[in-house]
Amino acid sequence: GATSTTSNGSTIALGGAVTGAQTLTLNALAGGAGAITGLNNISPLLTGLTLSAQTLTLPANLGVAGAMTFTAPGGITVAGALGSATQGGAITFNNAVTLSGDSTIATLNSGVTFADTLAGGGRDLIVSTGTGTKTFNGAVSNLGAGADAALTLQGSGASTFASTVNANSGLLVQGGGATRFQNNVTLGNGLTGTNLGTGLVTIGRSGATTTFNGYGGIQTQAVDLAGDTSLISNSSGVVIGGALNGAANLSVNSGGATTTFAGQVGNTVQLGSGVGAAITLTGVGATSFDNTLNTRGHLAATGNVTLKQATT
Repeated sequence: GATSTTSNGSTIALGGAVTGAQTLTLNALAGGAGAITGLNNISPLLTGLTLSAQTLTLPANLGVAGAMTFTAPGGITVAGALGSATQGGAITFNNAVTLSGDSTIATLNSGVTFADTLAGGGRDLIVSTGTGTKTFNGAVSNLGAGADAALTLQGSGASTFASTVNANSGLLVQGGGATRFQNNVTLGNGLTGTNLGTGLVTIGRSGATTTFNGYGGIQTQAVDLAGDTSLISNSSGVVIGGALNGAANLSVNSGGATTTFAGQVGNTVQLGSGVGAAITLTGVGATSFDNTLNTRGHLAATGNVTLKQATT
């Protein structure tokens, strides 16, 4: 049956294979102490895993046929592949996570939750959840080595970033999942730009301007603004390929590069807060509105602007 072990602050050592189609709970945490060693001996045949210790270092290829929950007030270190895209359940990190190697965290149509901060350590991260959600409640920092995408989000499940995101190259969304950014995003000048995929992208929060700053191009499909938003691409192209809506103002600075609004602007919610310019284009590159434009406020631009459809 299900196995649960509590050590009240002393070490739990797994000296040999731990296997069987059962759930395992190991709790070494007490009074700021307690460790669990030998985690590489855990079999993927287990149907659930719950670990609690002062600190946790998760070995590469740790995964079971069910949910995994990790609690470690002193921090959780992820060293490589974690979970399984073929049998893994939900994965929850209840405390701060640090990557010590390029990592892939995977589930079979179940959520991944970072309840606290995520420190990338200059490592790339892939999170693959199928239809499951991806939730980043704390700040994300120093993610990515700067060559490939710093963070790749795979699957149709939605992704939410409740705090700031800082990475050393662009973001990549695959599989059609929606993405929501509720605070500033700052991406370094790496070798890979940002492509937020085909799902709806929501940017912004009430009462403040949210800045999305990247290099190597910023590409999205449909975008909803939940608050005033500033897109800065550092002289690389910006493409909003789908509809753009929201009762908030948008500023775009693509430097000398082009900005393209391929979809309808304000087709379901008139764009703009009603105070100041609904759209401000501060770069010197050309801007093209390929579809209808419906704003609550004026358009301000420093470069050439082409309007190809009706404007209201």
